[in-house]
Amino acid sequence: MNEFYEFDEGLSFSEEKGEINLIPLLDTIFILLIFFSLLLIHASQTRAMDIELPQGEGVAPAGTSWRVFISRNGDLMRDDGEIMTPETVKEYLQSRRPARVLLSADRRVVFERVIEALNLMKDAGLENLSVEVTSP
Repeated sequence: MNEFYEFDEGLSFSEEKGEINLIPLLDTIFILLIFFSLLLIHASQTRAMDIELPQGEGVAPAGTSWRVFISRNGDLMRDDGEIMTPETVKEYLQSRRPARVLLSADRRVVFERVIEALNLMKDAGLENLSVEVTSP
């Protein structure tokens, strides 16, 4: 009866079954978890404020140390989404002296607010300022 298959008669049925290795499955789950965590962190940092940048040509600055956003209604915000007063911005710039500041303003913001922010940063002694735009 067992002409084609040879069975070890000494093993029980439970000992013949193989085991499922869960380590590759857990590795895959952890890699996906890390990937989506980093993706959400990046998305939350870049979209702290809903602004539409104007178009322009230029070179992106390397190593920007601080970003300031100006919303459609003229509010100043930090990277983390905290709304700041002009006095807070001036105190921050004078106390921390960042090497460079990147100014991001919504394209529909009143231009007067952008000039006020530029003057505020100049009064605080800032020397390197970049304005963020989108490429055409």
